[in-house]
Amino acid sequence: MKAELKWGLHCHILASDQPRWWMWAIQKVTTECRGLRSLDEFDLEGSGEHQRMIVKEIRQYLQAHFGVKIDRFVTRFDLTYITQKWLRNLLWDFLADELRSADPARGRSYYYSARQAIQKLGAFLETPGWCSASLRLVPRALSALGREPRP
Repeated sequence: MKAELKWGLHCHILASDQPRWWMWAIQKVTTECRGLRSLDEFDLEGSGEHQRMIVKEIRQYLQAHFGVKIDRFVTRFDLTYITQKWLRNLLWDFLADELRSADPARGRSYYYSARQAIQKLGAFLETPGWCSASLRLVPRALSALGREPRP
């Protein structure tokens, strides 16, 4: 939620042709957002005109940035089960590139499958002895290719 609001404020500052947002309206939006997980949960009907305008614009900025709205997609996509930071960063970059692409995947199963594959890879890489077991297969693979392994 905090990141969505920050991104919306950042985009609004960069856009010179937008109407002015009053500080009191921004403060009301942030107060009403406490306890919410996303701006999608914000009650537009129960808020004032200025707050509705701000929330609608921020939603437009978010959708324009990622370019896609995925139905029934949870607002929090948990990557904490991926214990290796480099794998988590790799998945994050992959998902961001996919969402920004000209034709992103429209189903949530694509994103969940990518996360699950990276989680499994991370678990495999943490398994003790995976490297030594893989190295024992190298001579067998080389002999299958008709080559002799080097001593």
